[in-house]
Amino acid sequence: MTDNNEIETKSGRVYHAWQNTKGWCNSMLRSIFTSKYFWIALSIGLLLSIQSRAYLQEYVLVVREYAFSIFMIMLALIISIILAKKGAKYLWFVPITLFIGTLSFVYFGGQQYVARYLKYQNLNKVEMVKLPLSGKPMPQPLNSVHVITKEKVSETEEISVPDRIISNDNLWWSMEITPDYFWGKLGSKVRELYIVPGTTPSPDLSKRRKVCFNVGEGLIFSANSYNAAIKSFGPLKYLSYFPVDVRYLPDENGDMVQVISLAKWDGFFFPNIEFGGVIIVKENCSESFVDQVKRVLVGTGTYIAPKDIKKHSYLKQQNLVPYNVYRYMASSFRYQAGFFGPLKAHHKGDIRIPDMPDDQNEQPFIQYFSEVGNKNLSGLFASFALEPYKKDSQGLAISLLIPGDDIDTVYYYHHARKQEGLTGSTAIASKVEDKKKNYDWKANRPIENRLYIRDIAGKRRLLYLTTIVVVKENGNMAGSEPEIAITDATHNAVTFVDVRKTPEEWDAKITETNASMYSTEGGSILKTKEPISENERSESVVEKTQLPQDAAIETDKTEEVLIPAGIPQEFIPEKNESLEAPIETTSQKTK
Repeated sequence: MTDNNEIETKSGRVYHAWQNTKGWCNSMLRSIFTSKYFWIALSIGLLLSIQSRAYLQEYVLVVREYAFSIFMIMLALIISIILAKKGAKYLWFVPITLFIGTLSFVYFGGQQYVARYLKYQNLNKVEMVKLPLSGKPMPQPLNSVHVITKEKVSETEEISVPDRIISNDNLWWSMEITPDYFWGKLGSKVRELYIVPGTTPSPDLSKRRKVCFNVGEGLIFSANSYNAAIKSFGPLKYLSYFPVDVRYLPDENGDMVQVISLAKWDGFFFPNIEFGGVIIVKENCSESFVDQVKRVLVGTGTYIAPKDIKKHSYLKQQNLVPYNVYRYMASSFRYQAGFFGPLKAHHKGDIRIPDMPDDQNEQPFIQYFSEVGNKNLSGLFASFALEPYKKDSQGLAISLLIPGDDIDTVYYYHHARKQEGLTGSTAIASKVEDKKKNYDWKANRPIENRLYIRDIAGKRRLLYLTTIVVVKENGNMAGSEPEIAITDATHNAVTFVDVRKTPEEWDAKITETNASMYSTEGGSILKTKEPISENERSESVVEKTQLPQDAAIETDKTEEVLIPAGIPQEFIPEKNESLEAPIETTSQKTK
């Protein structure tokens, strides 16, 4: 009795509750592990989990993303158990504080805040001295192409979201055609693709590319590209890597291959999203039974790491990086003023990715650029027109370009730091609407305000290429031939160009339309008369004093007009032409 009173005094009720709970758990575990039914159920569950691991990975990745926070919570529980076992009831505030602090840190976004800051610090950022050059513009918006293709297929076919690819120095739209319904998808293959020119406003969809892939984005079960990619992962890759995008493009031999883009979680304490490489799947029409079993169990495809992409010529200059990786990298630029830059009531150097509510395709826009950076790179880039964090401030802060085949280096041009005073993409739609006040802007909509940088009037100018499309009542695009408006980000001057003409003809149209406006900028000085000497000036003054009262007065003043270097010759007046209105004499005013 005395011993029990001592235990009661030393340990308290918590100790007895812990001893009872531990005893009950031990007896329960002994009865479970000695049952043969348990081992049978465990074996079946493991087999089903292994076979269904492609569907379970999303939950595993959640644990992977918040592994550090889960570790801290488990540490708080372990400390609580140790304190309960030792009866240290006055130290309970330690695990409770740790537990509540970890949950609050995750709930209020602290983990993502730190992860993005570390991402920005680790980026290899190169500030461009001059702006790159846009090329090969694709007039049709992505979703408009998707609508057009859906109108060309039968009721039992389904079209994947278009992808921009580059082949033979030309841009193309690439799309997968698969069965639309369950029974059609079951046991089916990808047998047809749409590969259509990207620079034409009215793509020809009368021809299809014949292929034979055993897995596809629109297929199901083991024939689904995402499931096949996940099953091909080893244990370590399974915990971090995941497929995001599927696209088709030709290899160095001209044969079509399927490219599955991967992303991964990098880091343990504060993981961030990185580009994880690609998986290449080749055509295989003669799949044997062994190949089918292998695909069901361990997936298919050949993995290529990001560092090895440059070794494959057909992967260079392509858009391979997943969109969520692009946006994660762009959002990290919020920390350009330091760790505390994005904090509320501060926002020093803070930026945002401007997503317009009417746009059906968010930034980044995949575009072709050349002369990028000091290495003069060219190819497909993800372009961002970043704006200040405050939504009312619609100026262009940073132009950000991320190569589509490599994220080792990102290129940016800091307009705000240079105080260039350029208009941001979110303000362009209203400029376009104001230019054509007679349009029905409820049925028509300016979308995808893409960066468009060209050499115009002797200067490399930043403009926006905007597509005007018809939007139906259900919110979908009509999929017709669009109109193109190009807006000068400096002067807010909007020029409507012929969508069927070449970019060089667009440049000439912009130069002609804005010639008078560009003439006010700095440039060469055109002198309409030769300078006169002091003696000639004195003689001229004497002659003028002897003129009759009603005679016309001729001026010897040297007339100077600012003419930019890139204005065509036909817009420059001849030297003998008068550039100013004639000067009225006193007698003329009287008349």
